[in-house]
Amino acid sequence: MNLKRWGVAAAAGAGVCVLCFGYLNRDGCWLYLRGARGLTVFLFPWLWLSLLFRFKAEEKFVLVALTLIGLLFWPHIDSVAFVAAESSAVANLRQMHSALESSKTKSSYPRTLPTIHFPYPLRRTYGFEYVPSVSTTGTVHAYIIKATPLRHSCGGTRSFTIGDDGRLFYTLEERAATVWDPLLQ
Repeated sequence: MNLKRWGVAAAAGAGVCVLCFGYLNRDGCWLYLRGARGLTVFLFPWLWLSLLFRFKAEEKFVLVALTLIGLLFWPHIDSVAFVAAESSAVANLRQMHSALESSKTKSSYPRTLPTIHFPYPLRRTYGFEYVPSVSTTGTVHAYIIKATPLRHSCGGTRSFTIGDDGRLFYTLEERAATVWDPLLQ
């Protein structure tokens, strides 16, 4: 009988967590931005709800009181993935520009972009494209690098482009930025 009550409580806790996940991921962005590891955040609510559904009234009161006390000391964690990704995208575009300038020979830029490690959340939020301008002699005399959000629907609002002159442009439209867009100061 006791084991059955634990099973029912665990199932009820899992049901509530599935409903919460469904709400959080209603547009597909929550899981996209956090990946499968993001599902581990449901472990603690599931355990808490399982205990709440299983305990008797006095035990529930103690659990809720301890939870409220714990929440007073809970650190504030602001998870704004796209804001961090935008600033990382700008920083990485400038880093790529510097890498291309330092690897430039006297008359030509490299044909491919130097390998640069992209930190999280940049890997999941922005795509980068190197567009070299090749002359008739086969040398790369100019280039642009585009950084475009992979999913605008998940909060990516700005696209960026940097040219070989180091000027950085942006747009809020759902397309890659061009050199005719506003200049980022």
